[in-house]
Amino acid sequence: YIMMNQKVIIIGGGLAGLSAGIELQKKGIRSEIFEKAPWVGGVCTSWVRNGYRFDGCIHWMVGTNPNSSFFKIYEQVKALDEAVTCFHPESILLEYNGERYDIPMETEAFFAFLGKLNEGDEKYIIQLQRALKLFLTGGMPAGNPTSIFGLIAFPFKYFPFTRLMMKYGGKTINDFTKGMKSKKLKMIIKHLMPGEFSVLALIMMLSMRFTRNGGYPEGGSLDVIKRMESYYKELGGTIHLNSEVTEIIREGRIVTGIRSKNKVFQADAFISAGDAHNLLYVLLKEPSLHRQLERYLNEDGILFSPISIVSFGLKKQLGIPYSILFESTEEPLIPGERKINSLSVRSFDFDKTAAPKGKSSVMVMIGDSLEYWQSLRERDLSEYKNEKDNLAKKVAEYLNTKYPSFSESIEVVDVATPATYVRLANLHKASFEGFLPLPRLIRKSIKRELDGIDNLILTGQWVTPGGGIPPAISSGIQAADTIKRKLRGKS
Repeated sequence: YIMMNQKVIIIGGGLAGLSAGIELQKKGIRSEIFEKAPWVGGVCTSWVRNGYRFDGCIHWMVGTNPNSSFFKIYEQVKALDEAVTCFHPESILLEYNGERYDIPMETEAFFAFLGKLNEGDEKYIIQLQRALKLFLTGGMPAGNPTSIFGLIAFPFKYFPFTRLMMKYGGKTINDFTKGMKSKKLKMIIKHLMPGEFSVLALIMMLSMRFTRNGGYPEGGSLDVIKRMESYYKELGGTIHLNSEVTEIIREGRIVTGIRSKNKVFQADAFISAGDAHNLLYVLLKEPSLHRQLERYLNEDGILFSPISIVSFGLKKQLGIPYSILFESTEEPLIPGERKINSLSVRSFDFDKTAAPKGKSSVMVMIGDSLEYWQSLRERDLSEYKNEKDNLAKKVAEYLNTKYPSFSESIEVVDVATPATYVRLANLHKASFEGFLPLPRLIRKSIKRELDGIDNLILTGQWVTPGGGIPPAISSGIQAADTIKRKLRGKS
């Protein structure tokens, strides 16, 4: 009864914020979410243009197998249920310097494919096979231990994962492939997972794909968020949209309220599920409250790089595969001031909800410059929009060389730049998934609490290196558990 009269304010309505809110409501603790954008979801979002849905988030979703521990977490917050159809592609396509590779996403076919590239690198292929087999025998924990008993049991329950973490957690893909003789084998591995990432990230990704535990849910990120939003509201939660938090109000070690739209809102406890840099430098104006994050946020080379997303609504389907990466190290795919050497293309023909019947939704991801787009937008909004149009035109021209009639089939065009990510989600340096899964980061935990503040908990991608949907949701659930313990102690 006492806890029902207590309230928690959640800053940010993305996956972590919604998950935290759902868990609080289920525990009988009132909560309110304050979201800067006109919709909930944060970076996990899609946008609909004239009947075409463009997914800005999910490329593949870990835990789509109903028997996995991740799926159980999704069910807990209604992100997924067994009625949702999930698409699992049979292969990943790569076109590198004009040569196409069809990389199978099935265990035997995958290793047979690697074997064809082998030039005396059998030991590396065998190591990878053994690591995958070990991972599949024990699986991966879906969240951190929540009790002392869970902490003690963890290394025993997940012994294979613990063993792999000890062997590969501190090793990068670059380290693993360094001695390979086959340039093609090395190139394929590094396209499956970037060179600076942990080998463990590659093992996890492959194991998920091979067991049909990493697919694309029909309806994409839009339906994931809709299910979670509806559930949160059914439980009595309140959402404030277009409501950026501009200040956190403190009295000593206690946060008493937040300011949004020039109004003060008070609560007994607070959860920050938004951008960590904005929290420390803008809302609290005291980054030293979290020395670890202060150091990481100012370090080069550990954030996900900014991207632009160019989306097309096509009036017909052109047979474009779900996933294909075009890359060139010789000549840029799109020449010009900002040479573009890589285009990651997704086609959603398999999802009947992504476009009108017989038509096609296609999106293209491009590594891009935040500084370029941010300065252009601030200097001249009209020129910014023109440059977005020019980028879309150039991308369409390139895709037309691969899929004739692409350009003439275009009905709708949409472009999101790194500046879009900053404008709508306050993302530090437009890093859409926070910190990279580098070996030295994934082996450390990032504190969820601030020094000198008793009733504010951090959650989301900035406290879970590597980002992704499962860590965001599980960290939100854990934040709610922590808040419950704090409020119980307070009452």
